[in-house]
Amino acid sequence: MKDLFAMLCIRFAKRNTPVRKKNFLKWMMENCKQMKVKHKVDEKTEKRMTSTNLICGDLKHADVVFVAGYDTPSKVYIPGYQYYPFDEKKDHKMEMLSLVIQLLMSFIVLIALFFLIRGWSDYNIWLKIGCVIGSAVLLVAAYLFGKGAANKYNFNKNNAALSVAMTLLTQSVDKKYENVAFVFTDFSSASFMGYRQLSQMREISNKNIVILDCIASEGELFAAYNNGGKECAMSLKQIDGDIQTLDYTDAAGVFGLFRKLTYVTSGKKVDDRQVAVAHTRSRKDSKADFDRIEKVYQFLLAYMDQLGAAPKK
Repeated sequence: MKDLFAMLCIRFAKRNTPVRKKNFLKWMMENCKQMKVKHKVDEKTEKRMTSTNLICGDLKHADVVFVAGYDTPSKVYIPGYQYYPFDEKKDHKMEMLSLVIQLLMSFIVLIALFFLIRGWSDYNIWLKIGCVIGSAVLLVAAYLFGKGAANKYNFNKNNAALSVAMTLLTQSVDKKYENVAFVFTDFSSASFMGYRQLSQMREISNKNIVILDCIASEGELFAAYNNGGKECAMSLKQIDGDIQTLDYTDAAGVFGLFRKLTYVTSGKKVDDRQVAVAHTRSRKDSKADFDRIEKVYQFLLAYMDQLGAAPKK
């Protein structure tokens, strides 16, 4: 799994544009073909954005569906930024604050560009050459600040979860489990679009959904659940007593999308129900506790084994 994790962090470090996502999915589907895994692409367009989920396995016959987001986020410029996986409203406010800061930075750069070119007529040839070069640099900077630059390092958000889910997929194939499926979702790093897309599929209406997100961060391990996902969360707790379970049966957001949801993540408890994940969407997301990643993999593998799926005939 270390080699897979390293590949995700280097070869597919940024998966934030249609081209980069397409290249990653092409590689994933090639692996599925080699393993002879049933797979398909599910696309949905929403507000001029096209989300592409990759489904591996047979959703119709699966009892449990493991979910991991494969897209990577843009960089944020908020000092001390924290991600709140269980609080859509709070996380959305952070997103809006980040956008305001980006636009403000872009505006400041454009003001600098204005002052740079206003004295053009008084510049000598060398100053004019420097002005042209400087203007080009400032225009690129303004564009990147406005659009949002791709985050360079994404070890915890979400390469750790992705490497665990992909390794579990390999194990399910080797063990010929029929009642396990995997979905790798798009647009899950800064929104729930990929999750909403999955929730609208008829095949998963009564399935146990296990979302893996930010499983290598500092703090503790959590398995948050809604009413239908409680049994799954308690099973994980029995396998590994270090996991803390959190009751989100009355929560909206992602917990309102699925009937049976267990959300596995790691971070620090802010209060009785809130979990904050630090160092994502910045250069600080260049460290990952691989012992933690291995620990998550092992208890999920044990849970998958406990399902007692009959082997394919």
